[in-house]
Amino acid sequence: MSKKPLSKQIGLWDNAQTNSEKQQTENSIGEIKRCLNKDSELQKLINNGKLLFIIRGSIAKSTNVTEASDLDLHLIFSKEYNLKERKDYVNEVLRKGFGNSNVIRKDLAISVKPSINRVSTDILVCKAVDNQRVDALSDITKKEVPFYPTLDEKNINQLNASCNNNYSKMVRAYKGLKNEMFKGKKYNHYVTSFMIECLLYNVNPELYDIKRYRDEKIIENKYRKMFLDVKATIFSAQLNNFEKTHEFKETNCIKKLFENKKHWQSVKDFCIDINTQLRTEYDINI
Repeated sequence: MSKKPLSKQIGLWDNAQTNSEKQQTENSIGEIKRCLNKDSELQKLINNGKLLFIIRGSIAKSTNVTEASDLDLHLIFSKEYNLKERKDYVNEVLRKGFGNSNVIRKDLAISVKPSINRVSTDILVCKAVDNQRVDALSDITKKEVPFYPTLDEKNINQLNASCNNNYSKMVRAYKGLKNEMFKGKKYNHYVTSFMIECLLYNVNPELYDIKRYRDEKIIENKYRKMFLDVKATIFSAQLNNFEKTHEFKETNCIKKLFENKKHWQSVKDFCIDINTQLRTEYDINI
């Protein structure tokens, strides 16, 4: 059986959501808003500006792909509120609205399961610390964890503006590849979509300049070369030596990219799986 050309597949991985999938996303936002607004206490906080409902994640950063992107929402309470009490309260409101079997409380987020009308949705209950930082509660450690969503989006938007959105194009392609691998159930290693965004953010931004690939005459081949150059750089820099990983940060440029050596190794193992998938299924030269 002949292998598929990688240049053609990158365009398939980098796909926009279909109209039906966009409708499911809109349905999810509407259903969750209605659920929250039915609760008089939460509605009062929303009306008084003490609770914000914000769409985050890949949709906000234009890195979402078909079948690979959940909906990420942030419920941001004013800093004076007790985070555990608020998270417990929102969890009960969601269970009342969607049913106990459809709501899963994870370590940081609360998830609403997908249905025929909606997509899987992760809701991060957090509180504002300043204009850039929000804190969420870890149920495992009982500690508050900082997030910088506005900086994540700002930095990604700036990079995209400098490279005609080729950064997000490559992120969507790698997310599409990850989704293909996950559906195939051949690999045991996994990384989050956010980690893919961060890995690709940390490579030399010049790699996203399409003019760099002027020797390739066909546009599909330009993006094939860009895709492979990005992968090679991730291996040669971020995944080459754990002792040097302190140089790399998340897309907010504040938090460390890797929590510890075990985390770093798990990401490296996933990227090795990427090499295996490409070598097995695709002709990377065409």
